[in-house]
Amino acid sequence: MRITLFTWVLASVLISGCAGHSIDCTMGVGHNGCLPGTKEYDEMEQKQLDTKTAAEIDDARCQAYGARGTPRYVECRRRATEDQPLLKPSH
Repeated sequence: MRITLFTWVLASVLISGCAGHSIDCTMGVGHNGCLPGTKEYDEMEQKQLDTKTAAEIDDARCQAYGARGTPRYVECRRRATEDQPLLKPSH
């Protein structure tokens, strides 16, 4: 009985030590701070790219109303910032 228990504990330690990523990161439900190559890291990276792209689109659109810093541009950016939560899909 002791040998079986010892073997099981040893196998568990070795398996967990070999796993390079936490289960949460691998499944995509972890926290920011996961290592590259995990689903969570890829999702975080895509989210950052989406945010940057949305900001670039808003900037270009608002420049059509006026140059950066002008009241019309500033108002356009304010409205775009307020509208962002409305445009995100709910999970």
